[in-house]
Amino acid sequence: MERIASKIYVMIPESTRIGGEIDDVKAQSLGDGQHYLVDFRNTGNAHVYLSGRVEIKQGGAVVDRVSFPQGMLVERSGKRLIDAVGKKLAPGSYSVVALVDYGGPNLVAGQANITVR
Repeated sequence: MERIASKIYVMIPESTRIGGEIDDVKAQSLGDGQHYLVDFRNTGNAHVYLSGRVEIKQGGAVVDRVSFPQGMLVERSGKRLIDAVGKKLAPGSYSVVALVDYGGPNLVAGQANITVR
């Protein structure tokens, strides 16, 4: 006999807290492009779906914009490492700004300065 189980979550409006924050933003150059790694932490007590983007700036001008993959779920009090892959960057200094929409009242953002050699 085979058994299958599912979790069922019920959100109670009066006690549901939607919250999130970015713990870290990093960048890494690999063979397929520039990887932007965003550490998101769900600080609420409900599951959230993430959307967002990373903007790469040099001297105030946006040189690349990378959207996050669709449908990323973060369980309550869970963490998610988002890997957004952008184009290879020319050598120089850049500012990486991650913007995450987790369904709360505001977007959360994180920033890192990187140097590509």
